[in-house]
Amino acid sequence: MQFNMITYIDAYDEKGVYFEYEHPQILSDEGVIETALANLAAQADDTYFVGIIDLNINGELFAGGRLDTSSLLLTWEDFIRFKELISEGKAKITYLDLAVDFYIVPVVGGYQLKTFQMDYEVDENDYVISSTTREILSPIIPIDIFEKEVGRACGEFIQFCENAKLPVNKSDLASLKEYQLAFVTI
Repeated sequence: MQFNMITYIDAYDEKGVYFEYEHPQILSDEGVIETALANLAAQADDTYFVGIIDLNINGELFAGGRLDTSSLLLTWEDFIRFKELISEGKAKITYLDLAVDFYIVPVVGGYQLKTFQMDYEVDENDYVISSTTREILSPIIPIDIFEKEVGRACGEFIQFCENAKLPVNKSDLASLKEYQLAFVTI
């Protein structure tokens, strides 16, 4: 079983207008610091940092696509704290502004990712006639593989923010770092 988490930074032009690259920038891409700075400059305040956290299971993107969030700091904090957030058999992960909910579900021997997809029926004028919600559940990801990757990928994001001296919310970043250090030493 392979499980990888990759953080991408969304791009904004010099006027603060969002535009989509054919391939968003990963943390190791050349020019990603400039992309991150433009992204942060376009936000309402330092708690917002727009990006994507891809979840790859055996080389396939979970839920068939990228999961965007308006706050990478908040989403990473939920991922690193997922064990503390478990309620009613699942931990809700905040993908800020994602239209559907996202969960980590503990199961025997591992974890499953769970989200939903909205399917729409539209008429010839593109008006929605009806919609249905479909549950998407990942295969079971073994505990050690899942937890190691969450700790690694979160640490990579923190290191990127610190090394690039990004103007993200310092208190949120410090809190995320504390949770990540506690998570990887358990």
